[in-house]
Amino acid sequence: LQGLRGDLAALSICCDARAAGQEVSREAITDAYLRANTSYDTFVEICDRHLQACGEDFELQSAAEGATEAFEQCDERYRSLRTWGEFLQDEINLTHYSIRKHGVVGTLQNEVVEVGRDVADISRDVQQASAHVPVLVRRATTTIGGAVQTSTSTAALA
Repeated sequence: LQGLRGDLAALSICCDARAAGQEVSREAITDAYLRANTSYDTFVEICDRHLQACGEDFELQSAAEGATEAFEQCDERYRSLRTWGEFLQDEINLTHYSIRKHGVVGTLQNEVVEVGRDVADISRDVQQASAHVPVLVRRATTTIGGAVQTSTSTAALA
């Protein structure tokens, strides 16, 4: 947990400098991002193994929730500040890390799983949105109909 906190702090320092308009080299900020990601990945694996070996641990679960929240906030901030070149370098670094960890086939399998999750999320969002469309159309029709009727009545009185 201490390693993760240190890596998140290093990435936060780079983000603070970037947000303040200071020059931060691509290598420094992308390395900090990779370290934060690998530390978080390692932390999650350790938590999962502890859970499998020892069962639920509310103290560890609470620490994991805090670490996840801190990682996600730092990750979101960095993503909002990074350049396209840094985005490309991050993708290369994370893919290289994944291949070293899971192998080529494992990395491809993980990517297919991620694409499947993305498709399921998009499908769910489309279904939820499509449920609201008829309601919005009815509201718009009612509003437009009321406006036309009011305008017609006003014109007739004039």
